[in-house]
Amino acid sequence: MDKSPRQRMIDTLWGRGERVPVAYWHTPGRPPLSGLEEAVALCAAGLTRVEHPHCAITHAPVSRDGVTGTASVLHTPEGRLTQECFPDPDSGLPVIRKHFVTRPAHYGPLLSYLRDASVAPDYRPYIQADEALGELGLPLVSSMPTPMAHLAVRYRCARELASDRQADTEAVRQCIHHLRRLFREQTEALVAARESASFRAVMVPDELDAQLLSDEDFGKFCLPRYRELLAALPGAAVMVEAAGRVSAGWEFPAAGCLMLPPDAWLPPGEALSAWPGRSVLATLPRELISGPAAHITEAVAALAALPGASARLAVAMPPGLSDEELIRCVPAALDGAEY
Repeated sequence: MDKSPRQRMIDTLWGRGERVPVAYWHTPGRPPLSGLEEAVALCAAGLTRVEHPHCAITHAPVSRDGVTGTASVLHTPEGRLTQECFPDPDSGLPVIRKHFVTRPAHYGPLLSYLRDASVAPDYRPYIQADEALGELGLPLVSSMPTPMAHLAVRYRCARELASDRQADTEAVRQCIHHLRRLFREQTEALVAARESASFRAVMVPDELDAQLLSDEDFGKFCLPRYRELLAALPGAAVMVEAAGRVSAGWEFPAAGCLMLPPDAWLPPGEALSAWPGRSVLATLPRELISGPAAHITEAVAALAALPGASARLAVAMPPGLSDEELIRCVPAALDGAEY
């Protein structure tokens, strides 16, 4: 082993990698898996928490069509709102099936909840994850989404939010205002955290989807927040999560990394060309992972051969894999990247 997996991943995030890192998602606080020492273990861990002194959120099991999920209830002075999440049949990861806001009248309780919110430091989760991973992994500071994405990802179905914005409602504007305030408070808290916790990457779970987010809205609502983070946190890369179709018209700042899902509709090679100087973390399709190991090796070898890949591309296993699946597929991916 030359450079540590952590350093190889950091180098790639800054566009100065020497070969493609192979990454897998890991449970925060656990040591990396034995036998995968050439791969980099990634996890998201927070340095802050959001406090609500006059509101609360509770969770309870809920069943639909024989499937058990989780119902989350926001309790606010203006009323209650309920979200329902159920496991994705393929990955097992939770997916929102019912948002907190399902009609315009629900913005009142949501606004009450957001007004009550403030950001507080909480370094323990990140420090524990950092100590557990050591040089075999890289903990990513877990950020809240940028304000518009936050509203669409967590609270209101993105398509319905687009209709609400066309109606130009004051409630939507106020929600965006308070989400922007929280994002700013979090950024300030991360600046202060650097005295106690050294970190090199921040993950922003915007779940970008070009079918729901125009190039204009990306430039108006997302890009300024990424630039704010980068300006406030020199030396830290900003990794932005996409969840669907990706637009080559989005402008990513330097030291930005686009996290491509398997169905991004923009192949990693095109992404590397569309954003020169920016890095890409490409997630392998789950169906590839479930197939023969030789196919994984071939797919990763093809990605590693792309122009610019050695400096700016990392390959990741899909989230939600079991330890047994990782132990089977990660070595095959490492073979493809010639480790």
